[in-house]
Amino acid sequence: YLGMNEECILLLLAHCKRIGKSSLRSIEKYAYSMVDRGINDVETMENEISILEAMHTFEGEVRALFGMKSRALTSKEGKMLSAWLSFGYDINIVRMAYEITVNATGEPSLPYTNAILEKWNANAWKTAAEIEAGMNAEREKRENAANKKELGNSFDTDDFFEAALQRGFRERSRE
Repeated sequence: YLGMNEECILLLLAHCKRIGKSSLRSIEKYAYSMVDRGINDVETMENEISILEAMHTFEGEVRALFGMKSRALTSKEGKMLSAWLSFGYDINIVRMAYEITVNATGEPSLPYTNAILEKWNANAWKTAAEIEAGMNAEREKRENAANKKELGNSFDTDDFFEAALQRGFRERSRE
C-alpha cells in the first residue's frame, strides 16, 4: 500500500534486522519514513540505508568513546554526529578532538568536541596529518605573537637610563 517494490522491501527488512529493529511496527515506521522522504526506488534506498548504517555504526563508536550509556541522543547531539560524518571525519579524528576536550576540560563534552571539529572543518583540515600540521602552525603563531608582545612591552634598563641621562643633559644645556 506504500507503493514500494519487492526489492525495496527486502532492503528495508535486511536493514531493520541488522540494526535490531525487527518488529513489524518498527519496519512499518521505517517504511513510512522512507516513502515520506521520497525514497521509493532501489538505488535511492541503497544509498539511504548505507548512510543510516554508517551513522548507526558511528554513533555506537562515539557512544563508546564518550562513555555514554543507553539513553537516546538528543536531537542536538544527533545533529552534531551527523555533521561530523558530513565533514568526512571518522572515529579516529573524533578521538583526536575528544582527547583535546578531556585534556582541556577534564571530562568528555560533545559540545566542546563539536566546536573543535567545526573549527577543523572550517580550516579544511580533513586528515590527521593536516590537523597536526594546522595545530602546530597555530601554536607557533601564538608563541610568536606572545614573544613579540613580551618583547614589545619590555625595555632594557641600561637603554632607559642612558635615554634619561641624554634628556637631562639636553634640558640643562637649554638653561
